[in-house]
Amino acid sequence: GAHDERARAPAPAPAAAGKSRPDETLPAVGAERARAAPAGGKSASGRGGAAARARRDETVEPPSEQADAPPSSAPRRFRVPWTLLVVVAALAGATLLYLELQYGNRPSTGGSGRSSQVTESVRPTTSPSSSTSPTTSGPNTSASMPPPDAGTDAAVDASVDGGTEGGAPVVAPAGMVYVPPPEVDAGPGARGYFIDRTEVTVKDYRACVKAGSCEPATEVTLLEPLPGVLDNVAFAPGWTEVCNDKRGALEHPANCVKHSEARAYCKFVQKRLPTAAEYRLAAAGVQAFEFPWGAETPSCERACFGLNNQASCLAADAKPATCEVGTKKDESPYGALDLAGNVAEWVEGVDEGIDGGAPHALVFGGSFADEAPELKTTRMLSLPAVTKFPTIGFRCAKPAPPLP
Repeated sequence: GAHDERARAPAPAPAAAGKSRPDETLPAVGAERARAAPAGGKSASGRGGAAARARRDETVEPPSEQADAPPSSAPRRFRVPWTLLVVVAALAGATLLYLELQYGNRPSTGGSGRSSQVTESVRPTTSPSSSTSPTTSGPNTSASMPPPDAGTDAAVDASVDGGTEGGAPVVAPAGMVYVPPPEVDAGPGARGYFIDRTEVTVKDYRACVKAGSCEPATEVTLLEPLPGVLDNVAFAPGWTEVCNDKRGALEHPANCVKHSEARAYCKFVQKRLPTAAEYRLAAAGVQAFEFPWGAETPSCERACFGLNNQASCLAADAKPATCEVGTKKDESPYGALDLAGNVAEWVEGVDEGIDGGAPHALVFGGSFADEAPELKTTRMLSLPAVTKFPTIGFRCAKPAPPLP
């Protein structure tokens, strides 16, 4: 019976050479390769085991890093060649240079009509700090512009220079010039004034005498000495022959006229005497020139002065006398003439006499009998209002319309 039990029990199968059990851990690849089949012949099972080991070796062999590496989550960096950057920068610079040469420096005049229009369209408008005066057909008598041409009595167009834009031109009456308000920021309502271009002539004054509104200007009255001209009033009557009305010098200034007669004439022509401030502004401008034309020292060609006896500009065979009005280059910033020389001039205003003395009035400027230092725009004398002397004359003024 025992024999039968052993006969029925299956004998354990011998392990094939080189074969491992299913639950065994696989050896390292190097060890598997070292356990080669014995030399001298291989069984079918041995060859099959070798083939299985070869397949396992291929399965567990470490993958290549380059071929089978998992994809990285970081983005791949893109590198731009530096040569490409240089080429792009050069093209951009060339483009900007072309545009600048083509449009930036194009002149405002000349060339085609299209280029002129482009330039005009980008030209800046008037800034608040520098207003543009309107263009007029006549010369500009603004303080910042050259004065009008001397020697004409035609009406003068003067641009309003009151700091406003689009102001209408102010047209000065014939024989007068326009003096704008001195304030830089003068706005609507500010007023300038007109002042005679030259001193009133004998011819004009005689019309007032003929109408019975003025007294003749043919004699001398001097109560006080005239500094630099006549120190002794006792010699005053000798100057009567220099009164222009008496000697018939029609185009010379009307002199030997007292203050009240000067006012009477201005009223006759619907004007008035200028104030002291108006005279100073018309003569010196807002620049406060030393002389009406600037700082240049007076010359005999520039102004009528130095014509007294043995004076600097008097010819050897000549007698002291005035000059015809407007014949010298004695011109103010606004175009008024003879404000430095020829005759000194009365201005509006009379101061009552002190302690019973004679009322006084002011005269500005120099005269034909003075020397160069007395021609300054700051020169002023206070004289009795009844003074009538060849070195004193006048001109008239009137207010201008207010600025719009």
